[in-house]
Amino acid sequence: MVKGAIYIIAAVFSLFAVTSIADIISGLYEKKLGMASMQTLNETYDNSSDFEYEKAYQLSADISEFSKKAVWLKADLENIASVAASAALQESAKAQEKPKTAMTSSQYLRLDLSQISGYTKSDIDKLTVGTSLEGLGEYVIAAEHLHGVNALFIISVAQHESQFGKSRISKMKNNLFGIGAYDATPYRSAKRFASKQESIMKFASLIRTGYFSKGALSVEDIGAKYASDKNWSTAIASLMQKNAVLIEGGR
Repeated sequence: MVKGAIYIIAAVFSLFAVTSIADIISGLYEKKLGMASMQTLNETYDNSSDFEYEKAYQLSADISEFSKKAVWLKADLENIASVAASAALQESAKAQEKPKTAMTSSQYLRLDLSQISGYTKSDIDKLTVGTSLEGLGEYVIAAEHLHGVNALFIISVAQHESQFGKSRISKMKNNLFGIGAYDATPYRSAKRFASKQESIMKFASLIRTGYFSKGALSVEDIGAKYASDKNWSTAIASLMQKNAVLIEGGR
């Protein structure tokens, strides 16, 4: 109970802190953008050439785009902070539950992946200790709650596609899921991400919009389109089963 209370207090503090940071970031953007706008106008009046006018026009367009991104960043931070608070409550409640029995690989193969896993940040973190994926549990859980994609599936695909964080694509491009990596030119065509966390959010969003929305809800259905490897689905289902056993065995 004491541990649960600590989780909840930490989550509430995290929500306040991240929201405050979001406000600060947004404010800094607005201040910076305002100064850039004034500079743009001054440069335009000082030099009336077509070239300078085009530069000023382009800068104004860039400023507008940065402003939109600042708003989106603030919203994303607030969403993740809210999820953190919810996950802390879930973690506290989960600690009181009895271990459940992991399903078979065949069952995971056909599991509806739009169902929430019921696992927590600590559960997912158990699966990545000592690997390059260590410490990403909270983002996997956040992706599950924000996009409605099973967390056990997300981490299992990340482990498989990135070779537990050892692949060149995951190291050099922060791409844990082989997104955009075509067979002919896997590294060159693979999408680059600013961070592994961004890669996790993108994958969950991709599964929700590109598969769930079209009726592909199981590992078996998703694998038929996601990967050219015919054994991909069974490999993911097997990994999900092993991961579930590790989680449940450690409780």
